[in-house]
Amino acid sequence: MRTAIPEAALLQRLWQSAPSMMGAGSFEGYLLVTNPAFGRLLGWCPDELRSVPYWELVHPKDRLDADLARRCLLDDGTMDGYEVRLLCRDGSYRWTRWDGVAVADEQLLYLVGMDISDRRPPEPHREVVATWRWDLASDTVSGSAAFHELFGLPADTPFTAERVLAAVHADDRPVIEDAMKDALDSGEQYAADYRVPRDGCAPRWVHASGRVVTYAGDRPRRVAGIAIGSQAPEAT
Repeated sequence: MRTAIPEAALLQRLWQSAPSMMGAGSFEGYLLVTNPAFGRLLGWCPDELRSVPYWELVHPKDRLDADLARRCLLDDGTMDGYEVRLLCRDGSYRWTRWDGVAVADEQLLYLVGMDISDRRPPEPHREVVATWRWDLASDTVSGSAAFHELFGLPADTPFTAERVLAAVHADDRPVIEDAMKDALDSGEQYAADYRVPRDGCAPRWVHASGRVVTYAGDRPRRVAGIAIGSQAPEAT
């Protein structure tokens, strides 16, 4: 006789093993919970997905349509069959298809997405994608190997905020300082575009985005996010 499995256990197994991406996000654009399919398909871990608003992962050419789709979802309460290219942690893009509902009373979006890359021509463009984290108390900046690649430094180079700034084009340093100050003061998203000089090559443009994490008393603790490098800033 087959043993009955509690409904909660069945739902947990579905959440863990479903091939489609499932998650809930805020009306402000941040994912709050995500199932493991996000990691299997896009490569991002939950903390990385929570560190930036979703549009930072949308292909630059799809961002206008993504914003329109989001507005329609908020206005109409539902979204059916929206297709968009999303950035993977390895710098590639995958085509995805999304359905969702918006619950105004909860200020939450419930989303389900599936990979449809096999139905679309392959996306040849690949970014240099890095993750980073700035601990404010120790003033240390840690990042993935690609974070060092963006700045043209060996992987074992220790970073501080001052060293990161020193690697940036002098004309762009005030942009970073102002954007970070605004984020720390307001608790809102940090975002900045800047150039990193390279010997014998054109400067690399970097788009960095992150989120302020606070202590229980709302005092900033760290800022964590992603950085995307390209030859020139993309039009959005």
